[in-house]
Amino acid sequence: MENSEKTVEVLNDLIQINNDRADGFERAASDLSEENIDLKN
Repeated sequence: MENSEKTVEVLNDLIQINNDRADGFERAASDLSEENIDLKN
């Protein structure tokens, strides 16, 4: 039981990290200037 709880905790942390990174990429893409628009893809 304890092992399962630790696994769930680690997976939740990894999901949160992944979501934070996705949000960061979206923010960075929205802040691009016109001269760097080719980086948006």
